[in-house]
Amino acid sequence: MSDYNKLEIHKGNGSMRNLMCPWCKLHIYSEVIITFSDEMGLFPSFEIFGCTNCYKPIIFEISKESTIPHGCEFEDIRGLPEGKIKEVYKEIRDSYSIGAYTCSVTCCRTLLAHIAVEAGAESDENFQNYVKYIEEKCLAPFMEKDWLDRIRKSGNVCVHDFVIADKNLACDMIRLSEIVLKSMYNVPDSKNDVMN
Repeated sequence: MSDYNKLEIHKGNGSMRNLMCPWCKLHIYSEVIITFSDEMGLFPSFEIFGCTNCYKPIIFEISKESTIPHGCEFEDIRGLPEGKIKEVYKEIRDSYSIGAYTCSVTCCRTLLAHIAVEAGAESDENFQNYVKYIEEKCLAPFMEKDWLDRIRKSGNVCVHDFVIADKNLACDMIRLSEIVLKSMYNVPDSKNDVMN
């Protein structure tokens, strides 16, 4: 008997889940249509949903809390310079979307170094100096210096203490990174943007 024969398929039981549709990018609240599970733990468990907006199927891997196809709930940031900062931010989002949360957190830390160097810091500085450079030369007045330190410390814990990040930590670090990036690069052009 093949191990696939041990995979159980169940029709939806009325349970609901909040998730983001990877097709239309909307947050939806949808009912489970089918559940694939394995009592022996040989295969990951999945749920299948239908998007309530675009009606396309969404596969949700329960253990990783991620959808297939992978979607990203973090937006593109207008005004990011072409090059390393934009590429690292894309890596952060891509890693998160496939459940690679530790990678996302450590890349958020790396992003700080790229931001500092792009803003004029020497490329051979130690990491703490990059954070200090951003604080002194780049940080918008409304921003808390503690935010940068939280990104740095979370990345350090993953890198140096071999901690595996979870989805919540990764989400928090990406949100903080987005705030830093938007405050530095997403500045409206007064000629093209109309204030309401």
